[in-house]
Amino acid sequence: SECLRSVDLTQSGQFVDLDGEGSTAGKLRLRDGRLTGEATCSDGRATQVDLALEEGDEPAFTGTILGEETTLSFVGELAFGRLMLAIAVVILAARLFGVLLGKLGQPRVMGEIIAGILLGPTLLGAVAPDLKEYLFPPDIIPLLSAAASIGLAFYLFLVGMELDPTAIRERATEAAFISNTSVAFPMALGLLVALPVYELLAPDADYLPFALFMGVAMSITAFPVLARILVERRMLRRPVGALAMAGAAIDDVTAWGLLALATAVAGAGSGIDALVVVGLAGVFTAALVVGGRPILRRLSAAYDEVGHIPPLWV
Repeated sequence: SECLRSVDLTQSGQFVDLDGEGSTAGKLRLRDGRLTGEATCSDGRATQVDLALEEGDEPAFTGTILGEETTLSFVGELAFGRLMLAIAVVILAARLFGVLLGKLGQPRVMGEIIAGILLGPTLLGAVAPDLKEYLFPPDIIPLLSAAASIGLAFYLFLVGMELDPTAIRERATEAAFISNTSVAFPMALGLLVALPVYELLAPDADYLPFALFMGVAMSITAFPVLARILVERRMLRRPVGALAMAGAAIDDVTAWGLLALATAVAGAGSGIDALVVVGLAGVFTAALVVGGRPILRRLSAAYDEVGHIPPLWV
C-alpha cells in the first residue's frame, strides 16, 4: 500500500515497531515465521499486516497488505534467543548423559561426547531433521562454536593452573618419547587405513594428500578430553597424570603442525601458509614466555604480599 511503501522495522525479541513516512506507525509481533499486527497510515487508515517469512539468502517477508503483494526486507534479532536455546539444550543433554555414563563407571566427559554426537546429524538429524534444524539453525552454529571455544580456553587455563611444572620438567625426556611414539604409531595405522578406503572416500583426490590427512587425523590427541578424564580421576597432580598431560601437549603441537602441512599438500593452501601457522604459534609462545611470564610472576608476588589482586590486573 502507499502508506507502507517505505518503512523501518525495529525488532526486540518477537516485538516489532513499524515506523514510516509522516505519522505511519504500528506495533507488530514476529512469531513462528509470521509478522502480524496493525499499522496506522498517516491519513488515519488502519492496515492489517500478515506477512510470512520467506527462506533465502536475504531474510524477507512476503504477503498482502490491503490486497497488494508486498515484500519487506527484514533482519531478525532472534538469533540471541535461539543461541541461548541451543546452549541450554547442549548443557542439559551433556549433563544427562554425563551422569548416566558416570553411573556405569565411565568418565562423565565420554557421556558428554555421546550427547554431542546424538544431537548432531548422526541421530537427531536423521530421526527428526526439522527438530534439529529448529534447535540448531545454520546461522547459530558459528555462534555456538565460538561460545564453546571461549569456554574451552577458560577450562584449559584452569587445568594449566592445576599442573605442577616441576613434575613435567623432571620427566621431560619420557614425555617427549611417549609423545613422539603416540604420534608415529597411529599415523602409521592411518596411512595403512588409507589404502582400502581411498577408492570409497576420495576417488577423485590424489592419494598422497588423502593418506597423509588420514594419518595425521588419527594421531591428534583430544587434549581437553584427556584433561577432563585426569581431573575426574584426580590424577592431574600425580606423576602419571602430569606425564600424560605433557605428552599430550607435545603431541598436539606436533600433530596440528603436521595437519597444516597435510592441508597445504592437499592443495587447500600452500607450504607458505603452513609455515605461517607454525610461525605464528611460535611467536605466540615466545610472547608468553618473554612478556607473559614476568607479568604473572609479579602478580603472584603481589598476591603473596597483600592477599589479593585488583580485578583490572586480572
